[in-house]
Amino acid sequence: MTMPFTWCRPRRWPAIAAIEFCRFRKGRFKPNIRRYFRCFYQLLDPQFPENLPKVTALCWSLLPLYVLLVFRLLRQWGLSQIEAAGICALTALSPHVVLSGLMTMSELAFGVLLMTTLLLERSMTKAGVAITALAGLAGGLAFLTRTQGIALLISAAVVLPWRKRWLQDAVFSLVFGVFAAGWFLWTHAHAYAGADPVTIYYVDYGRFYLASVHWIDIPDSCRPTSTR
Repeated sequence: MTMPFTWCRPRRWPAIAAIEFCRFRKGRFKPNIRRYFRCFYQLLDPQFPENLPKVTALCWSLLPLYVLLVFRLLRQWGLSQIEAAGICALTALSPHVVLSGLMTMSELAFGVLLMTTLLLERSMTKAGVAITALAGLAGGLAFLTRTQGIALLISAAVVLPWRKRWLQDAVFSLVFGVFAAGWFLWTHAHAYAGADPVTIYYVDYGRFYLASVHWIDIPDSCRPTSTR
């Protein structure tokens, strides 16, 4: 529980930012977040490490927008202003959220796109498709920011047909699917062919776990540990 606070100490910010910058340069981030930071580096201040405070400010600037979108979504879900404001306050003060804003990480950018997608999805109507297409666009960008955004496509493919919104399901899945298909095809065409386990961990989680976790290990991992 103390690690987030430890890593948030100001004297460690430059080292943390330098590590994350190296991850960015090595392609650790997905294309959406890489372009986001590349525009900043090239157009505003390409000098490293002098630009680290500005990069931190750029990431931190997403926090108010994220909290605002969370507040709007909670209000749409029927919470009162006081309840929604309390949850947003806890969210803004969360050590994980604060840490994400202090480093060149994709969490806040993903959170903004995720909340935008959910807000647009709740604005869908049975007749119109424009909002649905915008929701698919926001969801696709969220997926290009973090892979777990694919859950938006899966959940929409289940919920919308269950509510008999066939047109919205088709439009959302089509728009979102363009981003997902493009990313999967690109990663397949540019897959890392080496054997270095560290590199594999950073570029292909599936391959890493398939290589490091075996069926014989599963019973041991499920066995309760001794309390003695």
